[in-house]
Amino acid sequence: MLLSDCNTTFLKIDKTLQDVRKELKRLRIMHQGHGSQGSNDSQQPQGPSNTEVVFKDTILTSLPGSSPSTFARNVGRQLFTEQELKVGMLSPQKDRGRKTLSPERSRIFKDAISSKFGSNHKYYAEAKRSLNQYGIDLKSKKSLN
Repeated sequence: MLLSDCNTTFLKIDKTLQDVRKELKRLRIMHQGHGSQGSNDSQQPQGPSNTEVVFKDTILTSLPGSSPSTFARNVGRQLFTEQELKVGMLSPQKDRGRKTLSPERSRIFKDAISSKFGSNHKYYAEAKRSLNQYGIDLKSKKSLN
């Protein structure tokens, strides 16, 4: 009878572990697939998560850049073509004459910045400004040639 109780307890523990593994897998998929919609502005900014962010076999978070600006330009070159950067921008303001860059790749861009520098809004704002300016620089450089 004691052995039977141990077997039952073991099966319950095993089932619980399986459930935990499934939940962890679901959460990883949500994070990688950007399943968490919206943001909770009342949450405190988090530090760097050091989570790998990958795009087309390139680990974006391993690209060089010790500042959000430098890193943003390196990541932007991987995510967007030169032409896209010339005519588009991240979250353009009205009447700027530039299109919005791909929302999916823009989200990957934001994930890479957050993973390397943390979720503090100022890091993303600096990175976004830098990538948008990079597109302007590319456009004006081409027009000068």
